[in-house]
Amino acid sequence: MSSSSEVTLTQSPPPAAGEAPAGVVWSPGQALLTVRQVAEFLGMSPKAVYHRAERCQLPGIVHVGRSLRFRRTDLLRFIEERHGLSPTRSR
Repeated sequence: MSSSSEVTLTQSPPPAAGEAPAGVVWSPGQALLTVRQVAEFLGMSPKAVYHRAERCQLPGIVHVGRSLRFRRTDLLRFIEERHGLSPTRSR
């Protein structure tokens, strides 16, 4: 049985509104995603997710106590609309 935090990355067309992309495993009722899930899904480190969230470059940010979560529907809409993430700069 897979855990609710399991995320698998695949290259595929954007999902329909409110649906998980092909190959991504989320619990049916899971409305909020963890930083780790978002990082795995977007192919970046959790540190990069925190960095982009701090700069409001990712949608659906929700603070749950001291934890950061992302609304699944907002993140999927963001990806569907192809607001791709800008490339990172070398320092």
